[in-house]
Amino acid sequence: MRKIIVAAVLLFGTVGYAQKPDALWKDLTAGNTRYVEGHLDYCALQQLRNATAGGQSPPTSVLSCADSRVPAELIFDRSIGELFVVRVAGNVDDTFGVASLQYAVLNRWTKMIVVLGHSDCGAVKAAWKAPAADEPAATADEDELTPELQKLILRIQESFKIPPRDLREATIMNINYTAEQLAMSPKLKGVPIVKAYYDVQTGKVERIP
Repeated sequence: MRKIIVAAVLLFGTVGYAQKPDALWKDLTAGNTRYVEGHLDYCALQQLRNATAGGQSPPTSVLSCADSRVPAELIFDRSIGELFVVRVAGNVDDTFGVASLQYAVLNRWTKMIVVLGHSDCGAVKAAWKAPAADEPAATADEDELTPELQKLILRIQESFKIPPRDLREATIMNINYTAEQLAMSPKLKGVPIVKAYYDVQTGKVERIP
Protein backbone atom coordinates (compact mmCIF):
# COMPACT_ATOMS: atom_id res chain seq x y z
CA MET A 1 0.00 0.00 0.00
CA ARG A 2 2.89 2.32 0.77
CA LYS A 3 4.20 2.20 -2.81
CA ILE A 4 0.67 2.68 -4.14
CA ILE A 5 0.32 5.90 -2.13
CA VAL A 6 3.65 7.23 -3.35
CA ALA A 7 2.69 6.34 -6.91
CA ALA A 8 -0.63 8.14 -6.47
CA VAL A 9 1.11 11.33 -5.34
CA LEU A 10 3.50 11.11 -8.29
CA LEU A 11 0.69 10.39 -10.74
CA PHE A 12 -1.90 12.91 -9.63
CA GLY A 13 0.31 15.61 -8.12
CA THR A 14 -1.82 18.35 -6.59
CA VAL A 15 -5.10 16.68 -7.47
CA GLY A 16 -4.63 14.07 -4.76
CA TYR A 17 -6.32 10.71 -4.41
CA ALA A 18 -9.72 9.90 -2.96
CA GLN A 19 -9.72 7.83 0.21
CA LYS A 20 -12.30 7.56 2.95
CA PRO A 21 -11.29 8.25 6.58
CA ASP A 22 -11.36 4.55 7.57
CA ALA A 23 -8.99 3.70 4.72
CA LEU A 24 -6.75 6.65 5.57
CA TRP A 25 -6.47 5.55 9.20
CA LYS A 26 -5.80 1.96 8.17
CA ASP A 27 -2.94 3.18 5.97
CA LEU A 28 -1.55 5.28 8.83
CA THR A 29 -1.61 2.37 11.25
CA ALA A 30 0.13 0.18 8.67
CA GLY A 31 2.77 2.87 8.37
CA ASN A 32 3.11 3.01 12.15
CA THR A 33 3.67 -0.75 12.23
CA ARG A 34 6.52 -0.35 9.76
CA TYR A 35 7.94 2.46 11.91
CA VAL A 36 7.78 0.36 15.08
CA GLU A 37 9.55 -2.46 13.27
CA GLY A 38 12.15 -0.08 11.85
CA HIS A 39 11.19 -0.72 8.22
CA LEU A 40 10.75 2.80 6.84
CA ASP A 41 11.10 3.19 3.10
CA TYR A 42 11.64 6.77 1.95
CA CYS A 43 11.78 6.21 -1.76
CA ALA A 44 11.45 8.56 -4.74
CA LEU A 45 12.13 11.72 -2.69
CA GLN A 46 13.40 13.71 -5.66
CA GLN A 47 10.40 12.69 -7.75
CA LEU A 48 8.04 13.56 -4.90
CA ARG A 49 9.62 17.00 -4.55
CA ASN A 50 9.13 17.59 -8.26
CA ALA A 51 5.57 16.25 -8.25
CA THR A 52 4.50 18.50 -5.37
CA ALA A 53 6.49 21.62 -6.24
CA GLY A 54 3.44 23.25 -7.78
CA GLY A 55 0.98 22.42 -5.01
CA GLN A 56 -0.16 19.96 -2.40
CA SER A 57 -3.22 17.88 -1.53
CA PRO A 58 -2.49 15.90 1.65
CA PRO A 59 -5.63 13.97 2.61
CA THR A 60 -4.80 13.82 6.33
CA SER A 61 -4.07 16.68 8.74
CA VAL A 62 -2.32 15.99 12.04
CA LEU A 63 -2.39 18.24 15.10
CA SER A 64 0.50 17.03 17.23
CA CYS A 65 2.83 18.20 19.97
CA ALA A 66 5.98 20.18 19.17
CA ASP A 67 8.03 17.63 21.12
CA SER A 68 11.09 16.58 19.11
CA ARG A 69 10.30 12.92 19.81
CA VAL A 70 6.99 13.09 17.95
CA PRO A 71 7.78 13.43 14.21
CA ALA A 72 4.42 12.63 12.60
CA GLU A 73 5.83 11.80 9.17
CA LEU A 74 8.21 9.21 10.59
CA ILE A 75 5.66 7.80 13.03
CA PHE A 76 3.22 7.05 10.21
CA ASP A 77 5.83 6.35 7.50
CA ARG A 78 4.57 9.24 5.37
CA SER A 79 6.59 11.36 2.98
CA ILE A 80 6.46 14.62 1.03
CA GLY A 81 2.94 15.81 0.28
CA GLU A 82 1.15 13.15 2.34
CA LEU A 83 0.47 14.85 5.70
CA PHE A 84 -0.50 18.40 6.64
CA VAL A 85 1.10 18.70 10.08
CA VAL A 86 0.39 21.37 12.70
CA ARG A 87 2.61 21.22 15.78
CA VAL A 88 2.24 23.09 19.05
CA ALA A 89 3.25 22.24 22.61
CA GLY A 90 0.58 20.07 24.19
CA ASN A 91 -1.25 19.60 20.86
CA VAL A 92 -3.72 22.28 21.90
CA ASP A 93 -6.24 24.05 19.69
CA ASP A 94 -4.64 27.50 19.61
CA THR A 95 -5.80 30.23 17.20
CA PHE A 96 -3.21 29.80 14.50
CA GLY A 97 -3.19 26.02 14.70
CA VAL A 98 -6.94 25.95 14.12
CA ALA A 99 -6.55 28.47 11.31
CA SER A 100 -3.97 26.17 9.70
CA LEU A 101 -6.37 23.22 9.86
CA GLN A 102 -9.16 25.38 8.46
CA TYR A 103 -6.86 26.33 5.60
CA ALA A 104 -6.31 22.67 4.74
CA VAL A 105 -10.04 21.94 4.93
CA LEU A 106 -11.06 24.98 2.89
CA ASN A 107 -8.63 23.86 0.19
CA ARG A 108 -10.49 20.52 0.18
CA TRP A 109 -7.39 18.49 0.93
CA THR A 110 -8.23 17.22 4.37
CA LYS A 111 -10.49 14.18 4.63
CA MET A 112 -9.50 13.41 8.24
CA ILE A 113 -7.86 15.18 11.19
CA VAL A 114 -5.72 13.29 13.71
CA VAL A 115 -5.18 14.78 17.18
CA LEU A 116 -1.96 13.13 18.34
CA GLY A 117 -0.89 13.30 21.99
CA HIS A 118 2.01 11.38 23.45
CA SER A 119 3.56 9.85 26.54
CA ASP A 120 5.87 11.95 28.73
CA CYS A 121 4.43 15.19 27.33
CA GLY A 122 6.19 18.08 29.06
CA ALA A 123 3.33 20.54 28.52
CA VAL A 124 0.71 18.18 29.95
CA LYS A 125 3.04 17.24 32.78
CA ALA A 126 3.48 20.91 33.70
CA ALA A 127 -0.29 21.45 33.67
CA TRP A 128 -0.95 18.29 35.68
CA LYS A 129 1.54 19.30 38.38
CA ALA A 130 0.80 23.02 38.38
CA PRO A 131 -1.65 24.53 40.89
CA ALA A 132 -5.10 25.57 39.72
CA ALA A 133 -5.60 29.17 38.62
CA ASP A 134 -7.01 30.20 42.03
CA GLU A 135 -4.21 28.52 44.01
CA PRO A 136 -0.81 30.02 44.86
CA ALA A 137 2.27 28.80 43.00
CA ALA A 138 4.10 26.10 44.91
CA THR A 139 7.63 26.94 43.73
CA ALA A 140 9.66 29.86 42.52
CA ASP A 141 9.93 28.21 39.09
CA GLU A 142 6.18 28.40 38.62
CA ASP A 143 6.29 32.12 39.40
CA GLU A 144 8.88 32.55 36.64
CA LEU A 145 6.72 31.10 33.86
CA THR A 146 6.14 33.51 31.00
CA PRO A 147 2.59 34.77 30.44
CA GLU A 148 2.38 32.67 27.28
CA LEU A 149 3.42 29.49 29.09
CA GLN A 150 0.94 30.22 31.86
CA LYS A 151 -1.83 30.49 29.24
CA LEU A 152 -0.77 27.17 27.76
CA ILE A 153 -0.88 25.47 31.16
CA LEU A 154 -4.28 26.97 31.94
CA ARG A 155 -5.62 25.81 28.58
CA ILE A 156 -4.48 22.24 29.22
CA GLN A 157 -5.90 22.35 32.75
CA GLU A 158 -9.29 23.16 31.20
CA SER A 159 -9.30 19.64 29.79
CA PHE A 160 -9.10 18.08 33.26
CA LYS A 161 -12.81 17.61 33.93
CA ILE A 162 -11.82 15.55 36.96
CA PRO A 163 -8.38 15.34 38.61
CA PRO A 164 -6.24 13.00 36.45
CA ARG A 165 -4.89 9.95 38.25
CA ASP A 166 -1.67 9.92 36.27
CA LEU A 167 0.08 11.57 33.32
CA ARG A 168 -1.38 9.20 30.73
CA GLU A 169 -4.92 9.98 31.88
CA ALA A 170 -4.13 13.71 31.86
CA THR A 171 -2.77 13.42 28.32
CA ILE A 172 -5.82 11.55 27.07
CA MET A 173 -8.11 14.12 28.69
CA ASN A 174 -6.23 16.82 26.82
CA ILE A 175 -6.45 14.93 23.51
CA ASN A 176 -10.20 14.48 23.97
CA TYR A 177 -10.69 18.13 24.85
CA THR A 178 -8.74 19.33 21.83
CA ALA A 179 -10.79 17.09 19.56
CA GLU A 180 -14.01 18.44 21.11
CA GLN A 181 -12.90 22.01 20.50
CA LEU A 182 -11.95 21.30 16.89
CA ALA A 183 -15.32 19.65 16.29
CA MET A 184 -17.04 22.89 17.33
CA SER A 185 -15.19 24.98 14.75
CA PRO A 186 -17.71 25.81 11.98
CA LYS A 187 -15.13 25.38 9.21
CA LEU A 188 -14.07 21.97 10.54
CA LYS A 189 -17.52 20.51 11.17
CA GLY A 190 -18.13 17.34 9.25
CA VAL A 191 -14.45 16.44 9.06
CA PRO A 192 -13.81 13.15 10.90
CA ILE A 193 -11.45 13.55 13.86
CA VAL A 194 -9.34 10.65 15.07
CA LYS A 195 -7.86 10.81 18.59
CA ALA A 196 -4.56 9.01 19.08
CA TYR A 197 -1.91 8.45 21.74
CA TYR A 198 1.74 7.88 20.85
CA ASP A 199 4.20 6.06 23.09
CA VAL A 200 7.62 7.70 22.69
CA GLN A 201 9.40 4.57 23.91
CA THR A 202 7.72 1.87 21.87
CA GLY A 203 6.84 4.02 18.88
CA LYS A 204 3.31 2.63 18.80
CA VAL A 205 0.22 4.72 18.15
CA GLU A 206 -3.09 3.67 19.67
CA ARG A 207 -6.48 5.06 18.75
CA ILE A 208 -8.50 6.55 21.59
CA PRO A 209 -12.24 5.74 21.53
